[in-house]
Amino acid sequence: MIDEFRSSLSNLIRAVPVLLTILTLSVSIPGQLKAQAPPVPSTFQDLYTELDNYLVNFNATLGTPPKYPYLLCGNLLAANGNAGPQLLNAGPNMPMQINALKAMGAQAIAIEIGFPMLYEPFLTSQGETYAAWASYYQSVAAAVRAAGLKLVIENDTLLVNDVQAGWDAAPFYATLNWTQYMQARAQTALNIAQLMQPDYLMVLAEPQTEYDNSGQANTNTPSGSGQLLSQIISTVKASVPALPLGAGVGTAQINALSFIQEYVTLPVDFIDMHIYPINRNYLPIAQQIAQTAAAAGKPVSMTECGLWKIRDTEVNVLSIDQVRARDPFSFWQPLDAYFLQTMETLANSTQMIFMNPFGTDYWFAYQTYDDSTMNMDPATILGLEGSLAAASLNQAAFTSTALNYYNSVVTPADTTPPTAPTTLTAGSGNPNTALVKWNASTDNVGVAGYYVWRTDSSGNSQIVNTTAGTSFQDSGLTEAATYTYTAQAFDLGGNVSTQSAPVSVQTTNATPPTTPGNLTAQAVSCYKVQLSWTASTDKTGVTQYNVFYGVAPSAMSQIGTTGSSTTAFGNSTLSPGQTYYFAVQAQDQYKNVSAMSSIVTVTTPTLPTTPSGVSAVPNTATKITVTWSPSTGGLPIAHYLVYRGTSASNLNNVATVTKASYTDTSVSASTTYYYSIQSADTGTPPTQSGLSAPVSATTYGYPSVPANVAAAPSSATKVVVTWSASASGGLPIANYRVYKGSSPSSMTQLAITPNTSYTDSTDAPSTTYYYAVQAADTGLPADLSAISPAVAVTTYGLPGAPANLTANVVSASKIGLSWSAATSGGLPIANYHVYEGTSPTSLTQVTITTNTSYTATSLHPGTTYYFAVQSTDTGKDNSALSNSVSATTLNLPTTPTNVTATGISSTQITVSWSASTGSLPIAHYNVLRGSTPTSLSALGTTTKTTYNDKTVNPGTTYYYQIQAADTAGDLSAGSTPVAGTSLP
Repeated sequence: MIDEFRSSLSNLIRAVPVLLTILTLSVSIPGQLKAQAPPVPSTFQDLYTELDNYLVNFNATLGTPPKYPYLLCGNLLAANGNAGPQLLNAGPNMPMQINALKAMGAQAIAIEIGFPMLYEPFLTSQGETYAAWASYYQSVAAAVRAAGLKLVIENDTLLVNDVQAGWDAAPFYATLNWTQYMQARAQTALNIAQLMQPDYLMVLAEPQTEYDNSGQANTNTPSGSGQLLSQIISTVKASVPALPLGAGVGTAQINALSFIQEYVTLPVDFIDMHIYPINRNYLPIAQQIAQTAAAAGKPVSMTECGLWKIRDTEVNVLSIDQVRARDPFSFWQPLDAYFLQTMETLANSTQMIFMNPFGTDYWFAYQTYDDSTMNMDPATILGLEGSLAAASLNQAAFTSTALNYYNSVVTPADTTPPTAPTTLTAGSGNPNTALVKWNASTDNVGVAGYYVWRTDSSGNSQIVNTTAGTSFQDSGLTEAATYTYTAQAFDLGGNVSTQSAPVSVQTTNATPPTTPGNLTAQAVSCYKVQLSWTASTDKTGVTQYNVFYGVAPSAMSQIGTTGSSTTAFGNSTLSPGQTYYFAVQAQDQYKNVSAMSSIVTVTTPTLPTTPSGVSAVPNTATKITVTWSPSTGGLPIAHYLVYRGTSASNLNNVATVTKASYTDTSVSASTTYYYSIQSADTGTPPTQSGLSAPVSATTYGYPSVPANVAAAPSSATKVVVTWSASASGGLPIANYRVYKGSSPSSMTQLAITPNTSYTDSTDAPSTTYYYAVQAADTGLPADLSAISPAVAVTTYGLPGAPANLTANVVSASKIGLSWSAATSGGLPIANYHVYEGTSPTSLTQVTITTNTSYTATSLHPGTTYYFAVQSTDTGKDNSALSNSVSATTLNLPTTPTNVTATGISSTQITVSWSASTGSLPIAHYNVLRGSTPTSLSALGTTTKTTYNDKTVNPGTTYYYQIQAADTAGDLSAGSTPVAGTSLP
């Protein structure tokens, strides 16, 4: 049985246009894919279901293996050796098919070159030359490499007794005995290896098919096939040792595993398989082949696979052509897509080197199954399929099977558009056609095709062609019309490039343009006249305008030309104050010339006058003001050009101004400069007068650098800087700029002063500073001297904080303080600041003293006070506060109690009380008396707790109050007044 899926190769090369009108193609371009295939005819529903079940069951055994980076092949039908001698005249089909397969995501191109192709004795027997075919297949290999793809060659055997057989190989096969056959097979494999240098070469494909083609019975036995394989391997490896060689069988081969077991014992690099049909147990055999190869340490590949539409009951009953004649119909598309998905899963599961779906013609076209096709014979159906596929390939059209497969293998989805086509050219040899060509675009996966856009003269744009090629012949165009073309590349991911740069083409025209109208002339300068006119019209468009002039209407000559879209012209070679005549003529690309326009006349203006009264006056060391009298001329004065130099004979343009004055701020000090002025009018371009006579001015010098700069500290935070007055460079000295920094190289401006001294009060104690001074004069802007050399100065340190501060309680209202004298930070200690408060964080200055002691008074009894002291030097620099100390004042004596006043006689009242206590001993008691409780005054003192008042009047009531006093003079509160009455 022939287990090989053959496609209609020869018909991919020949189109059959008439048949395209009777068939419906299931083709698509990005954005135009049909949603689903037609319904399955009832005739094939059982077959459809049977094949679908086989795929479902096999997928269940495969599961969902992880993606494996196998090499995805695209089968290049356009170079299949079975096609016959016509391959040499295949034209653009082969490179177009390579590009299409690359666009589908193919990483390699697979080509079937069956023995005895590229075997010289066979080609000679066919009337062909080996050199021609060697050159052809070398060019095929080069085209594959140029596309950036790898190359896989399947070196099986040419078909015989098959509708697809393009060679008459059977007679040649019959001339070979077994030994000659093996030698010829090995030599052919070597020729392919050396000529095409493939990345992989599969040298044995299907024993049964090879036997059917060649008639060599040994090829269909494991031992004979192994003998053949051994000779091929030894022959090829002797010359091309690094080339990976493979051999395999079809899964429908009788005793398939016996052949594989024979092959794995040989030095073959990989084991190959073909899968079709999928009936019976043929799919599981693929797994067994892979397992046998893996056990021997050999990887596997698949050079052919296809979904034959055959029932189990039809296997070995129908001819191969009868089976293949079912494949082209469009209702099989979902099943074909499912089959390709299954082959992908198998490739991932078995970790194949490469996988090659064989039936790539169905990636481009299917046929509709209807009354016109269902009864066609196999040869007609297969021939028609080849023609349809070729036509669809040329139109860059792909079937849903192709796009489903593409979306499966190109992951993640491609979102990168192709590059835009470049170098677009267009030409027209007659009034009704145009040929457009461009350079191919590139894409990260592959360019599927191109849209050709045409825009007519009315601005209507449309896609006029979709093609896989890089050229397009447009027809049916209008005579003398302009057409603009662009091209866009697209890939199968739906990504479209930007449009190419446009190219325009015109068809032939013999009608001259219309006469230019409304010619006007305007003198825009003393030397130039500007012309303008109304555009002419022409069927193909005006290409240029011819401009004429002269000093008389009868003496005019061509002076220049303009572009097709320019209806203006400027003549700048005229003379001032002269009358001229002008006219214009239109011309198209076919050299047709219009009648001459009407003649116009114009007179050019006179030149502007040279500026006069020029003077130059210095303002500063870097500024000079130049003034002059305004110029006049035939046109208004637009501006003045100022020239300057350090000699009257070498002047350069330094400025352009619109007023009759210029202030030059780019001059140097103490330098003489020369100035000359030139006027320019409003002409286009402006006309310039002559230069004025040069005038000179000398800039002032800079002030001298301040000398004798000195810096002395006056305190820990102040430095006094002094210097000698600067000498004038020509202008009076206005002020001085004082600079300060932490180093001579990092100084910034501190102050500006008119004096020759400056006191800086922003310094830090015990810090070195650098000072420098710069003089400035009264110029606007001021001229500055150089900065003086920096002088260094170090500020005094702060005085030390007083130490050994102590606080001694004196009384209930006094605390005595003492401390050690503070150390100097550089200046003498002037005084001390004493701080007091009821908490250590809330102290207030209470006094300043030159002593090292102080008594705090007016304090509250029984209260804790905190004290700190700060020293101050003669520069009024303050030290840090000393450590704070605290002390608590004594309590006041207690108030006398139990006070009584008793009249003893008419002249005496005795007052007694209980003794008071206190923090200090009681020194005495004060006795107060009054005629009322609220009007008491001192009566006397006593150290006792009784007092005899002998100054009373008889029978009189008095009020008494007692107050205790301690040894520090602290007084208690007065007792509650008590009354006492003397006896009558």
